[in-house]
Amino acid sequence: MRFRDPKWKRAYVIWSHANDILKVSNTDLFCIDAVSTLKRAIDHRIKLLFEIYRFKDIPIKEKPSGHYEILHHFGIIRSRMVKKLIEIRNKIEHEAAFPPDEEACRDYVELTWYFLRSTDFLVRQVTHRLASRLRKVTLTLNITMYRLRLTHMQDGFL
Repeated sequence: MRFRDPKWKRAYVIWSHANDILKVSNTDLFCIDAVSTLKRAIDHRIKLLFEIYRFKDIPIKEKPSGHYEILHHFGIIRSRMVKKLIEIRNKIEHEAAFPPDEEACRDYVELTWYFLRSTDFLVRQVTHRLASRLRKVTLTLNITMYRLRLTHMQDGFL
C-alpha cells in the first residue's frame, strides 16, 4: 500500500507494521516499537475522523474537549481500552517504563484492529450533512446507518 491509497487505508498500513514488528521478535525494544506504532495507527484514524466530521466545530454545551472523549460522547467509540494503550505508550516514551509483555502487546494489536474496523464505515462511506437555518438552527449528522438530530440552540450552543 502506498500513499496513493485512500486515506482510511493508511491506518491499516501502520497497524500491519506493528503486527509485523511482533512477528520478528518479542523483546522489550520490539514491544516498545509495536506499542508506539499502534498508537500512531489509532491517532491516524482519529485525525481522519475529525478532518471529515469536524466534531470540534459542533456547538454543543458541555461537550468534552479531548478527541477520545468527544468520540465517546457521540457514541462512536468506547475509549477505555484505547486510553489504556495511550497511557502505556506515554509511560514508555516519557517515563522510561517497561513495555507490556508479548501477550499484552498482541492483545493491543487486536484491540487496534477492532478499533479500526469499528470506525471503517465512518471513513469509507462518508455521508454527513450539516444544515442550519436562521433563527431556528437544525444540525443533522447522517452517518451511514446512524442519524442524530439536534435542535434548540441557546446562547450559541445546541
